[in-house]
Amino acid sequence: MYLYPALVVAVTFIAVEFVCFIYYLYLQREWSALISESDHYYVKSPDRMLGYALKPNTRIEKDGKLLTIGNNGLRTSTASKLTPEHIIAILGDSIVFGVGLSEQHTISSQLQAIYNSHGDAVGVKNFGVPGYSSQELLRFLDHKSKLIKPHRVVYVLNANDFSRRHSIYEGADNGLFRMYNPPASKALWIIRKMVYRLRKGGTLRGTPSHGNGQIVSWYQWLYAGNREAVFADILAMRRVCENRGMEFAVLPLPPGSVLAAGDFALQAEFAQIYSFLNGSDIPVINIEGRVSSDLFDDTDHLTASGNKKLANIIWDYYRNNQRSDTL
Repeated sequence: MYLYPALVVAVTFIAVEFVCFIYYLYLQREWSALISESDHYYVKSPDRMLGYALKPNTRIEKDGKLLTIGNNGLRTSTASKLTPEHIIAILGDSIVFGVGLSEQHTISSQLQAIYNSHGDAVGVKNFGVPGYSSQELLRFLDHKSKLIKPHRVVYVLNANDFSRRHSIYEGADNGLFRMYNPPASKALWIIRKMVYRLRKGGTLRGTPSHGNGQIVSWYQWLYAGNREAVFADILAMRRVCENRGMEFAVLPLPPGSVLAAGDFALQAEFAQIYSFLNGSDIPVINIEGRVSSDLFDDTDHLTASGNKKLANIIWDYYRNNQRSDTL
């Protein structure tokens, strides 16, 4: 009696899964072409949680821009003029990595140049990987800090770090994770991806326009859905740092697309972030009122000028809040 409805459901699911599988094969062919290009600087990571990583020993010069990834799997920064006595790691996603920018324009390189100009024996490391959210950044910090052993870690908390893999919130990496890690159910993945794109705006594979109400509501949706998980990741980052004798600070970075005419549309969300950090006794590099939308491009990444501004803010923070003999 109940067999027929169950059979219909099963057949429907199989049919949908088959259609989605065909579509996934189409995407996979495009991804394979991207992976084979000479300027593709990612590889599959042996760590399944990370999924992918920066390709070690890579050097790419294109359109007058330089990208170098060392044998440690980190994008390189301008070298310290002195043998570093202390190391600062800047942790974050594509903003910290410096997508679209040449080596000397990343946050870490700009900060390194400031320390060099003051004759400080400080080395700045770029702990940025495009597409990583807080969960992956926690894992990345745990791995890399064993090798690099920084004295200080600054986590640049980007609003899309509230994305989450294996859920409707997956998508901050623009498909990089799925290039190397096929989903078990293609139908479930595509349905989740459709929800993500509908919330963000645009088609399944399209890029939404910024500077509108939908992008604001998308950031709010990410935040509301994953706030507690991200806060737990930040607390875990602090524990990693404490266990290894590293100082830890967080720099919450507002998206450029929601900074318009001095009206910050995510004020309530960022107020909660500051409240959490202060209530957890986590040092905060507060940049409220110190950045504006003209420091970002139309993809919410900082420009070279924006990175220079952030580097100066970080330098000012440590100059004004630490004893001079700690660096």
